[in-house]
Amino acid sequence: MIKSNKSDIVLLGCMLGRINGLSNDLATQNTVAEIATRYEKIHNSVVDEFGIHGIYMLALLALFIFTILIIHIKSAIDTFKEGSGQTDRNYVPPKQLLLEAPDTQQSFDEQQYSEDENIIEDDEQTLSPDEELSKSLVEVSSVSDDILNIQADYAKLKMKMGNHARQNKQSLSYLKQRYEQQLADIHKEEQLQQNLNDEQRKKKDIHDLVSMILNLLGRKVSASKTVQAIFFYNQERYSEQDIMQLVQTIRDFIGLCNAGHFDLLPNRENLPTNKEAVYAWAHGDTTPCLSLLQSYLNVLMEQSAHEQGLIKDMTYAQAANCACIMGNIARLTDMDLAHNSFELATELSPRSTCAWSNLADIYAAEDNKERALIAYQTVLDLGDNIMYAWQLANAQNNMADYYEKLGVEAKARELRQNCYDFYKDYGIRMPLSTAETAAFALIYSQKDNNLDSSLDNLISAETSFMR
Repeated sequence: MIKSNKSDIVLLGCMLGRINGLSNDLATQNTVAEIATRYEKIHNSVVDEFGIHGIYMLALLALFIFTILIIHIKSAIDTFKEGSGQTDRNYVPPKQLLLEAPDTQQSFDEQQYSEDENIIEDDEQTLSPDEELSKSLVEVSSVSDDILNIQADYAKLKMKMGNHARQNKQSLSYLKQRYEQQLADIHKEEQLQQNLNDEQRKKKDIHDLVSMILNLLGRKVSASKTVQAIFFYNQERYSEQDIMQLVQTIRDFIGLCNAGHFDLLPNRENLPTNKEAVYAWAHGDTTPCLSLLQSYLNVLMEQSAHEQGLIKDMTYAQAANCACIMGNIARLTDMDLAHNSFELATELSPRSTCAWSNLADIYAAEDNKERALIAYQTVLDLGDNIMYAWQLANAQNNMADYYEKLGVEAKARELRQNCYDFYKDYGIRMPLSTAETAAFALIYSQKDNNLDSSLDNLISAETSFMR
């Protein structure tokens, strides 16, 4: 039974699908009658089999069929209206046909003439294959020309942009070079200013060192301990050679003072006293000391003019030593005077180790490397390991730099080791003890107040004349 009902339902669905294609009322009525018959058959079968539940199912099926019928009927009505509308637009009343009948032939002739004209125009517009090909070639050629023009314009634009880019690049390069040059100039000015400040600070530091050395020597501190203390205070702003040379120069000048070499100078009343000269030096003024040394050197040169042999050589040696002291004092303020003084010393005493050592340092300071090397080598050739130990150590240190640049490592290490051994034995790099540091700090804090008493102790003391 269920299988039969399913087939009837499928057949009912197919009949519903046929309604959409019907074109006359009779066919529609027959189809609807057949649908009703089939539905009644399905209704009876479902009620017999399912009872009350079957009635619910049939109600839903009837609602579904009714919905389908409404949709298809509406579709058929819309189709009918569209056909009626087209017929109405083409409909012409009989009365109007009678009125327009005389013009019908004329209208037909005009319409025929118009169609013939259009056919002629179409024939005229219709071209042969060769003509169409020629026309196409012309159009292609025109398009090719347009493309070439566009490419030419693009090339010009690209060239123009390239020129602008090169100009911009050149401008940027110029601006960059100018900026770098300005930075270099600023850096150079800053470096010059820094060098000037360093030089001024160095001079100030030297004056502080001179005052401190005078205070230490006036308190009977040994030369080696003075050098050690000054090197500690200096914090390596100056080399061992510079500090040892400064201490030795102060001792040599005071030695000349205490030996009475300035007492018998001509016009002595117009010259500063020994204490005034040293006091001025401690405060940064080297002119009084240089005046005394220049006057004494003039006396020695006049004296040597009347001497012969060994006595004259001894006078020249004294003059060379005076020139070295003058050069070392002048080195603080006047490098030209220092240079001339050391050259004079080597001329007066060609075998003077001190004279050649000082002249070598001046050449090195002037960046005259060739003459500096010759002078340092002369020191090594003339110097005695006992009397001129620190001059030899200075020469060995500078010659080691020279051999390192030449690549002679073995010789450079040997010279450097000899220099370090001397400074180690001398104790210049040895740190001060806690007690020595405290005493040194106290002396330094009172150095200006105690300078007069220190000078009184120094000038009146018996300080030997040294080399």
